[in-house]
Amino acid sequence: FTSSDTITFNRAGLVDILLVAGGGAGSGGNESGGGGGAGGMIEATAQPVSGIEYTIIIGSGGAGNSSGPGTEGGNSSALGLTTIGGGRGGEQDSGSSNFATSGGSGGGSGGVDNIDVYDSGTGGSGIAGQGHAGGSTNNGGGDIGGSGGGAGEEGYGYVTDFSIKNSTNTLYNTGGSYPGGLPGGHGLQNNFRNGSNTYYAGGGAGGSNQSTYQGERMWQG
Repeated sequence: FTSSDTITFNRAGLVDILLVAGGGAGSGGNESGGGGGAGGMIEATAQPVSGIEYTIIIGSGGAGNSSGPGTEGGNSSALGLTTIGGGRGGEQDSGSSNFATSGGSGGGSGGVDNIDVYDSGTGGSGIAGQGHAGGSTNNGGGDIGGSGGGAGEEGYGYVTDFSIKNSTNTLYNTGGSYPGGLPGGHGLQNNFRNGSNTYYAGGGAGGSNQSTYQGERMWQG
């Protein structure tokens, strides 16, 4: 299903389910808004069903906003399972009302031009078993917003001070120079829908007004 509907089973049995919620929207308003978090993703095998009608709810994606933060994604539910919509991305140089929010996967924080003046918060948290946290760029990382978390990994942030570490006390280091904004946390593959492995629930990229960024300053979480 790609939209809300109902399904009726003729008899009791077991089914495999892939359920994904709507992704959160990124943030506008300034140069480097955070990317939206992926909608929560659940894979369930051998899920018992009865010979009755079930309602399927498919959550919609969050609404973007060119002048400020967007909205969170909608929840999805089916056959007794629920996934939570992705968190929105945060606005650059913003106050707490415009920070990134949590969700199935969290939205990325907005960029920060001057840490002594501005606070764009941190990436939103994700829900265990459904997604991961958004990336945090809250230490003067400049015009590069954090990316949204995905089902497979945390979103990415950007640091200017090499002494700053992430939550696992490591600095994510890729080296080199890369174009545009930070990539979203990757999704996960699943083949329930058509028999072919396809990626689902990837996070949104962070916004940037920079043509390139240095990969050795990119970190997760």
